[in-house]
Amino acid sequence: PFAAYFSRFNPVRLVGVMAGLVAICVALQSLAASFVMLFAIRFASVMLQACQAPARPILIQQWISLRHIATANGLSFAFHSIIQAVALSTLAVAIGWLGGWRETYIALGAAMGLFVVLWHLVARERTGVGPPARRQPQPSMLIVLQHKPILILAAAQMAPAAMWTALLAFLPTYLEEDRGISLGVAGLSVGLLYWGAATSGFLAGFLDRRIPNRKALIAGPASLFLVGGLGILLVSNSYVVAVFAFVLGIGWIMQPIISTLPYHLPGIKPRELAVVNGFLMMTASIGFALGPILTGIIADLTGSMLTALLSVTLLCVTSVFFGLAYPNPKPPGSPREAGDPAPGRQAIPVVGKAS
Repeated sequence: PFAAYFSRFNPVRLVGVMAGLVAICVALQSLAASFVMLFAIRFASVMLQACQAPARPILIQQWISLRHIATANGLSFAFHSIIQAVALSTLAVAIGWLGGWRETYIALGAAMGLFVVLWHLVARERTGVGPPARRQPQPSMLIVLQHKPILILAAAQMAPAAMWTALLAFLPTYLEEDRGISLGVAGLSVGLLYWGAATSGFLAGFLDRRIPNRKALIAGPASLFLVGGLGILLVSNSYVVAVFAFVLGIGWIMQPIISTLPYHLPGIKPRELAVVNGFLMMTASIGFALGPILTGIIADLTGSMLTALLSVTLLCVTSVFFGLAYPNPKPPGSPREAGDPAPGRQAIPVVGKAS
């Protein structure tokens, strides 16, 4: 819900201020003397990150033409996944090298502070592409109710998000104890989930331009989640499990596609896009939060981790149906699909003037 309010501010300054405060919060976690203190500081850092979220769609519209937005979202998601994969692989080494987890938080806070400095040196708004978004009327979160496709996108991403966090939480233990796969190979499979996700990000722009059928761009990746999840849970061969883990990760091509499709909605305004982006982040976060909870409850009720993980995996069937329900765009040649700027915005030149 912060997206509606914070979309009124200068997006460059908004990111700079909020990211600086996040860096401070990350470093402050090193001082935590109790779980409550650690939780409070971490919660504050997440809230601050949510506050800067509206800046992303506003800056994307200023600097990137419509036909290249999927590429930008895909590259962003790819690098995000790579950083997560590297972090999971090197965290233990970093803690040992720096002398402890407190020192690691200080180092992370310092690294984030460096990126904040770089942001202030590089980031600019772009003029000549229509009136600044912050001068437009403030939209309500209820704007999403006026766009049925947004509700479909929100529903389509919740089951994959839930399955993803469920696998991250329980997969290594399940593979070792129930399937007889070594913990090292199980850990490799979890890593391949992220490397598959990173690969999907590099494919997003290409597929967005080559596949006009938007139903396929959602239902297809949802099917990969379903097939990959079932393969991981039902196959005993460790090498085949690793392949299915990578296939499941490829399914995350859904994320940059879902982030891009709202830009194609006729008549949607920059600040409305900021609100829509916040709504999609909110619903995805609900899915991420519910995954381990649902899995744990089902495992307790049935006494079977396989039953629990299969139940959460099969929820991805709903994402396939939601994908098939998504409306296809107008026939090729319509302004919105031909790469023209959104209504109310001027065409973005190759070289623009920075404010």
